[in-house]
Amino acid sequence: MQITSTNGNTSRSNNHNKMLKNFCSYIKYKFDSLFAHGLLFIIPLLTIISVFIILIFSIIYYYTERTDNYEDALWQTFTRILDPCAAADDEGLKHRIISGIVILCGLVIVAILIGAIVTFMEEKLHELKKGRTTVIEKNHTIILGWSPKIFDIINELIIANENQRNPSIVILTSKDNSEVKYMIKDKINNSRNTRIIYRNGDPMSINDLNKLSLNQARSIIILAPKLNNPDVRIIKTILAIRNNPRRNKINFHIIAEIKERINLEAAIIAGGDEALFVYANEIIARIIAQSCRQRGLSVILSSLLSFQGDEIYFKHESALVGRTFHDAVFSYDKCSVIGLMLSDGTVKIFPRLNTIINIGDQIIVIAEDDHKIILSSDYLSRINYEYSGSKSPLLFNHNTVLLSNPVTRRATKIIERNLLLGWNKKAPLIARELDTYVARGSELHILTNSNIITQFINEQLVNELTEQKIFVHSGSFTNKFDLEKLNLFSYDYVILLANEESEQQNLIEEADAECLICLLYLKDIIDKSNNEKTFSIIAEMYDIRNCQLANRTSADDFIVSPNLISKYISQLSENKNIKKVYDVLLTVDGPEIYSCLASMFVPLETPISYYQILQKTLKYQCLAVGYRLMKYLHDETRFFGIVLNPDKEEQIIFSQNDKIIIFAENFMSSAPHSTHIINTEQFLAENRGIYQNQRLTPINDLHKLSLNQARSIIILAPEINNPDVRIIKTILAIRNNPRRTNIHFHIVAEIKERINLEAAMIAGEDEALFVYADEIIARIIAQSCRQSGLSIILSTLLSFQNAEIYFKHESALVGRTFYDAVFAYNKCSVIGLMLSDGTVKIFPRLTTIINTDDQIIVIAEDDDQIILSSDYLLRINNEYSGSTSSSLINHNTVLLSNPMTRRATKKIERNLLLGWNNKAPLIAKELDTYVARGSELHILTNSDTIIQFINEQLINELTKQKIFVHSGSLINKFDLEKLNLFSYDYVILLANEDSEQQNLIEEADAECLICLLYLQNIIDKSNNEKTFSIVAEMYDIRNCQLANTTCADDFIVSPNLISKYISQLSENKNIKKVYDVLLTADGPEIYLCLASMFVPLETPISYYQILQETLKYQCLAIGYRLMKYLHDETRFFGIVLNPDKQEQIIFSQNDKIIILAEKFMSSAPLDPVAEAALCSCKIRSRG
Repeated sequence: MQITSTNGNTSRSNNHNKMLKNFCSYIKYKFDSLFAHGLLFIIPLLTIISVFIILIFSIIYYYTERTDNYEDALWQTFTRILDPCAAADDEGLKHRIISGIVILCGLVIVAILIGAIVTFMEEKLHELKKGRTTVIEKNHTIILGWSPKIFDIINELIIANENQRNPSIVILTSKDNSEVKYMIKDKINNSRNTRIIYRNGDPMSINDLNKLSLNQARSIIILAPKLNNPDVRIIKTILAIRNNPRRNKINFHIIAEIKERINLEAAIIAGGDEALFVYANEIIARIIAQSCRQRGLSVILSSLLSFQGDEIYFKHESALVGRTFHDAVFSYDKCSVIGLMLSDGTVKIFPRLNTIINIGDQIIVIAEDDHKIILSSDYLSRINYEYSGSKSPLLFNHNTVLLSNPVTRRATKIIERNLLLGWNKKAPLIARELDTYVARGSELHILTNSNIITQFINEQLVNELTEQKIFVHSGSFTNKFDLEKLNLFSYDYVILLANEESEQQNLIEEADAECLICLLYLKDIIDKSNNEKTFSIIAEMYDIRNCQLANRTSADDFIVSPNLISKYISQLSENKNIKKVYDVLLTVDGPEIYSCLASMFVPLETPISYYQILQKTLKYQCLAVGYRLMKYLHDETRFFGIVLNPDKEEQIIFSQNDKIIIFAENFMSSAPHSTHIINTEQFLAENRGIYQNQRLTPINDLHKLSLNQARSIIILAPEINNPDVRIIKTILAIRNNPRRTNIHFHIVAEIKERINLEAAMIAGEDEALFVYADEIIARIIAQSCRQSGLSIILSTLLSFQNAEIYFKHESALVGRTFYDAVFAYNKCSVIGLMLSDGTVKIFPRLTTIINTDDQIIVIAEDDDQIILSSDYLLRINNEYSGSTSSSLINHNTVLLSNPMTRRATKKIERNLLLGWNNKAPLIAKELDTYVARGSELHILTNSDTIIQFINEQLINELTKQKIFVHSGSLINKFDLEKLNLFSYDYVILLANEDSEQQNLIEEADAECLICLLYLQNIIDKSNNEKTFSIVAEMYDIRNCQLANTTCADDFIVSPNLISKYISQLSENKNIKKVYDVLLTADGPEIYLCLASMFVPLETPISYYQILQETLKYQCLAIGYRLMKYLHDETRFFGIVLNPDKQEQIIFSQNDKIIILAEKFMSSAPLDPVAEAALCSCKIRSRG
């Protein structure tokens, strides 16, 4: 028998299949790789396929005798592939089938081609949007990186490029290109002739840098990113630029920011002679130190650094070689010569007048543009003094003697006492700069609340100062109490520093807002002192727009540091030698800029040429560079009076307070000093002129809201850290809006911290009301403990859905008593009076006379419902009730003459506070006003921080209560059981802090519900009758429905109550005065009292009679509550406020009457004589 094996065949078959599979995978991979080339592969492939199809089907057409020759067959096949309609005339099934196949092939080919083209175009557009393509530009400015300074830099470069041909700015940043475009277009209104090109990439990447045409760039600006240690990125970017393998032999012009001085040396090594570095903190520190001594310096610098006006240029002037600097000063009509740059690169600002100009020297001038630097036609006669007719030897000798010894220019240093408020990285540099200006024995006082900063000052900074002694004060510059302790009038200069700058706009705004609050406090302290302000205040800010909001403060100058640095960087990008000029101007040893009274140099009210002004200032060893006419202080078309580099032939007439702007070295005038405070409005005006092409103000968004036509403005506190600074800043933006009319704003704003309330009131003055929600809720909770259901009444009274409070002038009641007013309306409840001086009296004495300008305060359904009843005269004369009481007026007068008869005696209480939030200390203080000395307040908390606060601070603020702290949690039943609940009078349950996040609100309310369930369980198991009241706070009114089976007596839904309160204030600001009275311990309060205390039950009685009965108990009825509707929402849970006085009501057991009374305590009714007296007040008014 022969056996055949199949193993070999199977193995060969498997190998064959595996090879076939690998070959197919290889073909697929190659095909995918070719397809990845896009159109470069797809179009040739489709072309080959199309040619193949045309050749095949043209042969078929030819041999089926469809055409007479092969050329026609080719054309028919080609047209059918591209156009299906070409086969419409085909006849016969065979020809139609062939044409249909050709058409289908053509449709597939065309669809693939169109799809490939569309995909290619989308990818190309996406690439363009991403900014990945190469830039082909020449003489352009490149900006690498991103920071808030970029907007000011671009704006300055746009102005500088106006006389350039086809200028462009290229921006490379890692931010999304569309986001960058949107932000820049939003900030830059008009780019004029400058094109702004956006590219996305990493400034440290050589590949990304190669796309920017670096070799053709005019300058390269590198901005420091907002991250930790940005200097390493700056240095790496410079290395990437300089070591680029594609660079040619040109010398780059690089300007880069440096954040830390310690990295400056490494950066200089990396940049060589191709890079300039801007250490912004040092520059601003120098400007602040000089601004203390020269008010308005920042405005002049801002004008000088801007390309919009006149700026600094350098020029070789061969015609002046061999001449003196004095000659150069008078050689130009429309340029101001301020110095020389010597052949070795040294810059001399205002050198000696006899300094000779050599061949390699350049003159430094202030001019409108570089092409305007032209010698005057008669410069030779002028510099030979023929222009003025004077003899040159005399004048030359005078100046030679005058300027031969530069020491004669110096002013003597004096001992100073300066104050530094706040701290940032510039603070140590400012301290060192001040050390160069003051005499030994000076003092520098610093206010800070940081232990780290205090340690740095004591261990390091104090050793770096030689002339000043440092004193550190603990406190915050946004705390008025800390500022008052400093004795401001003992200082020479006060410097206010903003917190560190951030790329995040909200942090910039917060830092500036804190400065505004401090300035408001300083102004208030100065105003209340009744002393003349003897010190200068220099404030730093980050956003020039925010300076507009401070025009009511006491600041003498504002240093907008990012704005000045942006201009400085822009200037350096055009000419790197500018740095040498400002290195001289901003040091204590070189010439500085001063703004001096014109009367120090020239006569007033007399025409004088600028040429003569130059001569006069040179006699005082000063060099005039411009002037300021104060009559144009607010004229934007005249640049607010500032003129830099005037024409020398111009005739000027100076008036009192006009200024001449000079360069001088430690200038001290022989004339008396003038005290001129540059207010914020002036500063803002000057800078608005300089920046008239920018979107200046955050007020722009407010302009869209028709503020001047608004009935009211509500400002809600955002859910961020320290929201009050934003509230205050918003109020300043509204009130200082340049477009506002003479209308009086009605602003209602939230305030989160009481410490900021005074600053807010200073900012808002009489146009703003502030709602300190925590205090209001604390008062409601303290009263609700004693009066169950108060929150429901307040919620009803505050809602516009039912009756609310109104104010009205009622001329018919003038001369009548408050008692008369109470009974003068059928459908309104009179509850008080607002006197002519604005004082609110809730439930005043019944004999109080209503005067001409007084307003009655009523509860009414609407203001059009406040109508006197048709029989009000009969009613208030008691003819309505038929009573006579003419003989009882004296008794009533005695009865109501002493309001103390209304008061209830305070008693010793034992209360419990479960949980803790910001309202807890306020509740404790409110309870302290209701209880007698010897009371106890027990607090349950498991936070060591809270316990420390209670023991160190709160315990010292209470006079009537002794505090006992229990460690535990309100959601731990074991902790609650240990408290012996039945020993307390009132139990208050507080929710955790309110949050904008819904999940946190729900969590806080859920914890309250759990606690209430535990309390209910403990009460039920005790078998004792509940003898204490429970008041629970919640954040969501819907969650109260879940707790209706618990033991809580009242729920305080704080956000809901505050929202209604704010809404009421937005309609009438006087409502606040009413609730200020109702929610304090000393004024009348709202009570719900059993109806059986005043009237018989189950008997019809009119509301008019109810009013009479409550007045016997020195109470004023404003409504009632029928308990049978306790759970009926359609009947407002049984609450009726302001019922019709003719309405007949039948009260049952447990029904309540809602009254106003001052610490009401029920007692037996008054005797009949007193009862009748309460109805007799009509006699006084009728008499």
